[in-house]
Amino acid sequence: MHNMWERIKTIVGEISELPPSDREAALVERCGDDARLLSEARALLAAFDDAGDFLEEPAIADSAIYTRTNAWRDEQKRSSSRSDGSTWVGRRIASYVIENEIAEGGMGSVYRATHDRTGQVVALKVLRQTVGGDEWRARFEHEVRVLGKLRHPAIAQIHDAGVTTLEDCNASVPYFVMEFVDGRSMTDHARQANLGTKERLELVRRVCEGVQYAHQRGIIHRDLKPENILVTEVGHAKVVDFGIARVERSEDDHTTQMTRAGQILGTLSYMSPEQLSGDPDLIDARSDVYALGVILFELLAGQKPIDIAGLPLANAIRKVQEAEPRRLSTANRKYAGDLETIVSTALDKEPSRRYASVSEFSADIGRYLNNEPIAARPATAIYQLKKFARRHRGFVAGIAFAFAALAVGLVTTFVFMLEAKSQERLARVAERDSADFAIFLERMFESADVEQAGKAMTVLELLDSNAIRVDTAFADKPRLRARLFSAIGWDYFSLGAYAKALTYQEKARHLYAEANGETSVEAIAEANRRNNTLIWMDRLDEADPSTQENLERAEKSLGSTHEETFVAKRMRADFLVARNRIDEAEKAYDSLRTTLDTPEYRRSKVRLGVLNSLAMIYSDRGDLREAIALYDEIIRIYTEQYGPRHSKTLVISINRARALADIDRLDEAKASFENLLAIATEVWGDDHPRMQDLQRNYASFLQNIGEYEKSYEINKATYLHAQRAKGKTHVDTLIAWNNLCIDLIKLGRSDEAVEEARELAQLTKQSRGPRDALTAQAMDTYANALMSSAEKLEGAARTKRQRLAKETMEEAMAIQESILGADNPRVLIQRNNLARTLQTMGFVDEAVTQFAAVVQAWIERHPDAKSVQRVLRWNYARALDAAGDVPGTERELRAALALPEHASATDARLREYFAEFLEKHGRPEEAANYR
Repeated sequence: MHNMWERIKTIVGEISELPPSDREAALVERCGDDARLLSEARALLAAFDDAGDFLEEPAIADSAIYTRTNAWRDEQKRSSSRSDGSTWVGRRIASYVIENEIAEGGMGSVYRATHDRTGQVVALKVLRQTVGGDEWRARFEHEVRVLGKLRHPAIAQIHDAGVTTLEDCNASVPYFVMEFVDGRSMTDHARQANLGTKERLELVRRVCEGVQYAHQRGIIHRDLKPENILVTEVGHAKVVDFGIARVERSEDDHTTQMTRAGQILGTLSYMSPEQLSGDPDLIDARSDVYALGVILFELLAGQKPIDIAGLPLANAIRKVQEAEPRRLSTANRKYAGDLETIVSTALDKEPSRRYASVSEFSADIGRYLNNEPIAARPATAIYQLKKFARRHRGFVAGIAFAFAALAVGLVTTFVFMLEAKSQERLARVAERDSADFAIFLERMFESADVEQAGKAMTVLELLDSNAIRVDTAFADKPRLRARLFSAIGWDYFSLGAYAKALTYQEKARHLYAEANGETSVEAIAEANRRNNTLIWMDRLDEADPSTQENLERAEKSLGSTHEETFVAKRMRADFLVARNRIDEAEKAYDSLRTTLDTPEYRRSKVRLGVLNSLAMIYSDRGDLREAIALYDEIIRIYTEQYGPRHSKTLVISINRARALADIDRLDEAKASFENLLAIATEVWGDDHPRMQDLQRNYASFLQNIGEYEKSYEINKATYLHAQRAKGKTHVDTLIAWNNLCIDLIKLGRSDEAVEEARELAQLTKQSRGPRDALTAQAMDTYANALMSSAEKLEGAARTKRQRLAKETMEEAMAIQESILGADNPRVLIQRNNLARTLQTMGFVDEAVTQFAAVVQAWIERHPDAKSVQRVLRWNYARALDAAGDVPGTERELRAALALPEHASATDARLREYFAEFLEKHGRPEEAANYR
């Protein structure tokens, strides 16, 4: 075999230098009667003979498409020629003006281009192939259509495609237009941003989401490599150039053979062994899994798993197909174990032994990050227990009874022994239950060795699949079963997996009720946990009767001073807040606060939860000093009880940072947010619901200080995450979507804002009802988008849009006022927006009246929020100026300028406005003081 490859290498090296017309004869002559040698050598040279045969090549070609020889030469960095990138610079293709070349590959060049009307920057690929006949065009259009439907935040969008004519040679060449990604390669980003192992793994997982999305639509990339995965400055990864993608299934009859037999498309180091065979029938999603495995290895180790640098083409192919990749732990011993197993599984030479899909590969990385058992490793009982203990430290911390006699070395928690009512019975129950539970756990963990659905089970999957066995194993111990289900439900809730948490909480509550009665303390406590989950899931129609009924049961059976009764009261108040029944909720919280303000409960979880809820109400209505004082008390106690990095402490700290921003303590707020982001990333990770809440709050802060580009990127990411994880109508998704629309307005993208905000308002109204605070907020955002976009219109069209904005604002304000009260900050800001609309439409006197009322109410009710007051008084001054009230205008401008400055763009514009006002009224020397 070695000799054959040496001969192929020599033959290919010589014949590849000949003109295409001379190669076949020379090839037959050199190979003689050796049919196998001829076949292998001919396959390597297929691209030279097929140059220009675009019908059987991918209609959309990647910037890194290489035939076998070209791939080899790229790998060795020996490309002997490069087309002149300036050929297209300055030319126009369709509506795009080409600016400069940004990449070149075997099948074409990629340019930065700008749309001549909108100014949109795109990446424009011009292919080397010339256009064929009708069949070619049909295939080209089909492939553009299929790939153009890929819409995912981790995939660069294809916007357009077509054919352009080269005037100098009267030839037509295809092109297509892609989303321009301003980023650097994945490996460069990881190195320059100095990412840690966790961040690198999470980055790969985000890429996997996009690749899996394409796979689900029948598209395999086949050229995944760091250069085709660009990461923006804020860390968003985009897979680019699905150009040599293999379309696994077609939407119509235009079936396209994306891969020619005997031809290799891709980049050698990242190509799977089956891809290097040149047989298109062997390539499927597992080829992309292999490439992602190489990328992950390179990200972690700083080198490739198989080194082919300096090797001739034939030797390089043979090494990839035959040599075992180096172990990840040879680069760093800390990668030994699960992480090495994950990478090795992805890099297995046998596709059947790799992960069957990119989603499975990504899931195992997620399990590693969460200290769960990975699917790639056969899981023994000891291995599962070790992972279980690490993953569930809080649960295992209560362990008090060891089963040394069992081969698996199992332990069980002391909580299962607390069924006893006396010390004597405790010993008997502990012995019996512990033995039964140990046998059950041993069998359960042993079952993890049996593969189900092609993969081993994680701990939580294991518990899911064994739920029926729990019922069987403890048929006569309902309280024991209930404790187990309750613990699983709490774990799920802590992870943000609310739907699964609810399932187990319902199981536990039913068992407690069945064993001890509906009015038992255990059943009521589990119902409290279930109600909390319902509220978090925004399932308020269910939470309404459930919280009320559980409160009545608790008061009747446990009494008004039992701790679970206090929790039930708080759950009911939390529901009232979620329903925007704020006055009722505040009364309930105040009553609880008074009851719990005793030495016994002062540091209790339920009292601190009540204080947090009250602080949020105070903050929302503008009583910020009172809110911050409550947050400070809670943080002090939580820090003493749990430490500064505990989730409880972090959640309250987020609320406090938001209040600091609202009270204009901006430097403190910014420092607090940045510190929280650093800690929370380590504690929660990027995908935890609490982390997403922190990101949303930080983005709102950035909006308030005018950093709209940054807030847009964060809001876009949190919106997409919420939509994917919770659905489009969940409250978190709607809030993130609204924030994103505000960013679009502030960035001047008003047409986009109108479309997004219109859909948001309609969906919010449908899902939450017409008299909801979020509905009013979405309507107000839609109205502001309408006003912003109206500035681009003229005549009747402008008037019509402004009138719609005014009507929408008035409706939104009426809803908010009925829920929050006339002096609430949100209502006053909406009234300010309405006044601006009235002024723009020419109703200046009415606008002046509205502004005057808003400013007066803000000064009286929210004196600490001076940055908002500054903007409100400036708006009022502009309306007075338009009405011709010179003394009133000067009075409000001076009052606005006397308020604290924050060196923002708004302050600079305010000073310039006052300077122009003074000049207009003949006071140029005084005006100079404000410039």
